[in-house]
Amino acid sequence: MADVSVLKHELTDLLAENFKNGILGNQYKLIQNLRSDDAWFIVVALKMFCNDTEQRFREIDEKHMKPYMDIIAIPIYVELIKGSSLCVGSDKLTEACRGFMRNSYTKNILGCQKAMTVLIREFNRVKDVFQKIIELERGINILSGAGPEPAPPTYNI
Repeated sequence: MADVSVLKHELTDLLAENFKNGILGNQYKLIQNLRSDDAWFIVVALKMFCNDTEQRFREIDEKHMKPYMDIIAIPIYVELIKGSSLCVGSDKLTEACRGFMRNSYTKNILGCQKAMTVLIREFNRVKDVFQKIIELERGINILSGAGPEPAPPTYNI
């Protein structure tokens, strides 16, 4: 098993790469500072973000994509995704949300369809990065003796 310093180095490299390519932005740096109060904060926050965003995409697909894209109903979900992506510092996902919103304001159906494809692709990229961060953070916390990983809170909305 790797030691803590190896995992921390891998995490530093991963974060540097994703700041450089724009997947992560300055807001993520602020989130990192909150780790000093709670070692599991980043793991829980990123898991909640991914789970909540996946749920929003499921709702969009199940309720508003059949038999056609309902560009009147979908923007509220995209605004929620945008707000969450801003909070976790996912700049490219935030920009993909803005692209969808620009097209929805002008009722550009083809533009909305293309923007939704970009939005889903960006979320999948972010989710892959966040899953790598979560695994490295877990390893660091376990090897550092941070205690058991808390379950993410569930909300009945």
